[in-house]
Amino acid sequence: MSKVSPEKTDPFPMVNGTPKHIHKKVYSNAISFSALLNRRVQRFYRWWAHFVSRNAWRLIVFCIVLTIICGAKMVTTKRKNNIRGYTPYGSRALHEFDVRDEFFNQNGFGFRFFVLLVPKDNSTSQKNNMLTEEALEEAVEVDDFIQNNFTIYNHVSKEQESFNQICRRFCTINEPVRLFHIGLQQQNEQLQKGEPLNRRIILDYPTMTMFGQEVSLQPNFFGIHFWNETTDDKGNLSNETALAKPSVLRSVSNMARAEMIVLLYRAERIGGWSDDEIMNYEMNVSNYFKNEYVGKHLRVMTISTSYVNKEVERAGKLLMPFVGIGFLVMSAFSLLTCTLAALYMKQVSVYRMPLTILGCICPFMASCTALGLLFFAGLRNSSILGVVPFLLLAIGVDDAFLTIHAWQKLYKRDGERKPGQSVDEFVVNKLAMVLEDTGPAILISALTNILADSIGAFTGSPEITLLCVANIMAIAVDFLFHITFFCSFLAILAKREELSKQANELDGKKPLENGSASSGESDKESGNFKSTIPIDLPRRDHFNALFNTFVDGYVKVITNSFVALIVCIFWTCLIVVCFRGMLNFEINLTTQKLFPRDSPLLEIENLREEKILPFYSTAQLFINKPGNLSDPVRRSHLDQLVQEMESLPYAYGDSHSTMHFLRDFEIFSKSLREDDEAMDGEGDSSNAQDLLEGAPENATLENSAAIAKIDTLPHAGSAALSSDKENVPLNVESDLGIFLAWPEYGHWKGLLNYHKEDPQSNGSSGPPRYVVDSFMITVAYRGHELKEWSTRAHQLGEWRRVVDKYADEFNVTVLHDDGLYLDLLENMITDIWQSLLGTLFCMAGLCAVFMFANGGLLVVIVAVCVIASVMIVTLGLLALNGLTMDPVVMAAVIVAIGFSVDQPTHVAYHFYTAEIQPENKKSKRSIIEQRVRHSFHSVGWPAIQASSCTAICILCLLLVPLYIASVFAQVMCLAIILCAIHSLVLLPAMLTLPHKLLSLWHRRSDTYDVQKQQPSSPQ
Repeated sequence: MSKVSPEKTDPFPMVNGTPKHIHKKVYSNAISFSALLNRRVQRFYRWWAHFVSRNAWRLIVFCIVLTIICGAKMVTTKRKNNIRGYTPYGSRALHEFDVRDEFFNQNGFGFRFFVLLVPKDNSTSQKNNMLTEEALEEAVEVDDFIQNNFTIYNHVSKEQESFNQICRRFCTINEPVRLFHIGLQQQNEQLQKGEPLNRRIILDYPTMTMFGQEVSLQPNFFGIHFWNETTDDKGNLSNETALAKPSVLRSVSNMARAEMIVLLYRAERIGGWSDDEIMNYEMNVSNYFKNEYVGKHLRVMTISTSYVNKEVERAGKLLMPFVGIGFLVMSAFSLLTCTLAALYMKQVSVYRMPLTILGCICPFMASCTALGLLFFAGLRNSSILGVVPFLLLAIGVDDAFLTIHAWQKLYKRDGERKPGQSVDEFVVNKLAMVLEDTGPAILISALTNILADSIGAFTGSPEITLLCVANIMAIAVDFLFHITFFCSFLAILAKREELSKQANELDGKKPLENGSASSGESDKESGNFKSTIPIDLPRRDHFNALFNTFVDGYVKVITNSFVALIVCIFWTCLIVVCFRGMLNFEINLTTQKLFPRDSPLLEIENLREEKILPFYSTAQLFINKPGNLSDPVRRSHLDQLVQEMESLPYAYGDSHSTMHFLRDFEIFSKSLREDDEAMDGEGDSSNAQDLLEGAPENATLENSAAIAKIDTLPHAGSAALSSDKENVPLNVESDLGIFLAWPEYGHWKGLLNYHKEDPQSNGSSGPPRYVVDSFMITVAYRGHELKEWSTRAHQLGEWRRVVDKYADEFNVTVLHDDGLYLDLLENMITDIWQSLLGTLFCMAGLCAVFMFANGGLLVVIVAVCVIASVMIVTLGLLALNGLTMDPVVMAAVIVAIGFSVDQPTHVAYHFYTAEIQPENKKSKRSIIEQRVRHSFHSVGWPAIQASSCTAICILCLLLVPLYIASVFAQVMCLAIILCAIHSLVLLPAMLTLPHKLLSLWHRRSDTYDVQKQQPSSPQ
């Protein structure tokens, strides 16, 4: 009985190999969807080869013209970033910010910028102290300058207006600085006159008292050091930083020193301004203080969303020159590696060299075209789209090298033209065979990336959707450019090469490569290729022998059962370690990483994290259904909400740090009722109505005259309020207008939405009624832990849990200024997992479609496992190396996930379609060795070329002094190296073990069959 050796039994039988041999093998299960699809794809590529050969120049011109047009559109399209772009779809923060915009009745973002004032070194009488008279005076001058000197055209009033003219709600937000300066001046004047200090001026922190009126200093004064402190934040004695005249400040303030003053400017979008107009206004302020203003005692720094966007754009522009350098280095390296490959194939020719450069150019052309087409379609030009060329570079270069290598293999195998075969027919046939060999693998990798990005486009966040859509378009265009632009040049250069060889033959010239009478033998060996460059034959043959020895050794080692087992065990341990590291990926959203190293925003962001966030963070509560605030029961429920917010961790826990208009209104109402008791009822009503009608609409506390008025105002302290609070009857509907008319309470207009109802309009009698539609409460928090994003994210969760209890009753919403980014903390990991799983599922589905027939399921499973390993090990090593997760790392990882599919797909497909020649079945090589050898010869060298070229281009980014460049270089180079190692080491090792197990199973099965068929011995 004849048997087939188990080692020669192919566990991966094929129907679809190289076209020349497909029809020579007939299997019983050949009619399958996978095999049929492969035939259709290969048939299309054969037709396409004829089309490209006939229309090569037309396709080239079309691609170049399209690239020029789309490239011009890409360059001229203004970059526009969306501050909410990274916030996930359905994020609660998006709703919270929409509620805020609705509260302030603005469509889009209005004006919002901050001015940070710090002392110049040794410029004041006290080092690093903003509480000196000269520093405070200059701070007030800066505020006046911003309020009055920067104008913008109001499209509604048709006039140029300054900030104090367009401001509506928050016009007095910086008044505490002015009042503190005035109070300090008055106390100094008292001291100079030899008079006692005014005991009604107490400049304490966090709340100062000016003639009985309490004013919070928390939003404006930072880096506070108190008199009872013995050391500052650096461990030095703080008494040395006290005022030169400590008797003044000691008597009126508990502060010894303030390191920084912050001025805030907010205005609603009331003038019909565009986003560009608002951005230009904010940038005019920033540019003036950055480039023109020279302070006597202070350094003035500004920060705004517009300034942040400008610095991020500037960072992106720093990358462009280095990308160009990387392209030049990559092109030179590609030329070198392709020349070495041609030497090995004995096919060195000047007509092959341009192809290597075109392989590098094609991905950049596709990027320009894809982005230009998207911009023509109205897609926003975001900064994140700058990473698209990197993804396309890895995919496009790999496809080009794979095609060049396949072309050289066919030349070596089939030789030159047959007698009577035209040049056009010869080139068309060769191109068709190349596309049939490499096209399906290129198509699988492109479709996998497209489908994975399609999943990502409907999940995550708007910026990730934007990136995914751009990737989809870029990959599709790159695939089309590869089979049109690149293949057209391949056909043209191949024709030129054949015509040159034909001319040499007609002229009777001998090949320069041989240079001897033995040319016929050499021609036969090399496929009758006529080289146009002289070659040192002994060195070339020695190099070929070394390379073949290396390949044989590589195949023997990697297909050895013991080695394959060791590789798989080692990699399993590595995956476990990396998976644990990946789960502990630290998240850090510090925006400093986005700026160039010379950006002024670095210092500002550092001051914000060190001086502002730990001492003053606010929860902004929007009460959208206040109801009847005169109802004591409803008011007590509202007070309970505020008290719960004030009882949370890190809260100041006192009423002075909470801005709640009802608390001041209760004080006002109590004073008003006390006056009512002392006055005649009729006269009081008249006086109150006169007061309401005659009070200035925009009265502010801007000078000493305003302070003098404060001294005459009715006032009751918070202690009196707390003791008699329940006995204070409130009539919000009748007294709100009077309350807001007083100058010291006028600032509450910015935190209230109300309307006035006149009973006379309905034919009724009585005074007008004021109805509160919505209002805003702020609760302050402090704590050094609040510098950490994770702590702030947890804090926001606590806020939301509290307000959710009262959501039905008051329709209350809580807002954190960083809420858009805090919700991103959870979303970043989700986006990466979605991209990873989407890529794996798409990869598995497409590979199954193309490779499921006749034993290909195992190849599909192994390929998917290898790609999953690339992703896990990449993330794990990044985490173990100390890299923190942020939007930049997230974008880089998503890009790396995209191109990690490419090389494993090519190796798996060529392993699946490996030709098992009949003569090789009699050789000593096992089936698995033949397949691995075929895969390495088909994909190994192109994979090494593509990985090296892409890594060299990306490594040039390390020359850029920019965090974004450093991260992309680290992430992508790591992914490229791991992808190559997985494709050439892990994948064949994982395919070897099942083969050995199947061989063992076959051997035991055959032994059992033989024993069963042997006749039993007679008894």
